[in-house]
Amino acid sequence: MMEMTEEGQRSQQIEQENLYYAACVNGWIQTRMERDKSLLTLSAAAIPVLMGALSLAAIDTIGEKLLIASSLVSFTTCLFTVVRIFQKNADYFESLAKNETPTPLKHLDGWAFWSFAAGVGFVLILGAHQICQAIF
Repeated sequence: MMEMTEEGQRSQQIEQENLYYAACVNGWIQTRMERDKSLLTLSAAAIPVLMGALSLAAIDTIGEKLLIASSLVSFTTCLFTVVRIFQKNADYFESLAKNETPTPLKHLDGWAFWSFAAGVGFVLILGAHQICQAIF
């Protein structure tokens, strides 16, 4: 068996580190993309459900309609923000490939998450209100 030179060992170590780094980056990207896809799917599903809820006889007060409208706006904002994130991701990776400074997408991630969270919050408040009306 041939012994590796010190330079060969160092080269192999650098290659292993690069492979590990590439796997970590790929895992991080896939995780972020899955989160964005989940927000997109859930927001897209929530919009028709809320539109259907508007036609129910149980939704009759202005406050309830405002809660539904607020959640619709929130989920729609999330939907369009995630679509924008998908569009900007290509630009981001293209900038990295060209060794240019890419525009960060962190603010769009925040908008997507918080608009989705607001939509869920409005729906929870509406649900709690409906339960209280049914009980009392």
